Amino acid sequence: PYGGHNPLEPASYGIPVIFGKFMQNCLEISKILLEDNGAIQVENKEELAINLNRLIKDVSERKNRGKVILQNISKYEGSTRKVVDLLIKKGVL
Repeated sequence: PYGGHNPLEPASYGIPVIFGKFMQNCLEISKILLEDNGAIQVENKEELAINLNRLIKDVSERKNRGKVILQNISKYEGSTRKVVDLLIKKGVL
């Protein structure tokens, strides 16, 4: 009941992301993707099946969610470099 895989990895392919309720390891990005309607969070295997079937059948929804996902992750490109540069500037690294 703890953890969660990084949703940015599949999101980088521009496809909708579906994940379960345990996203503590990636809480902030999962919230962002959910708020912008790029991701879907499910509670159980029945919800997973329903959402997968809907996305398989609805090309428009799949493309729209994929587009939103790519827009979201592009906001964070270069963030690692920015953090490292800041740490160097502060003398931590």
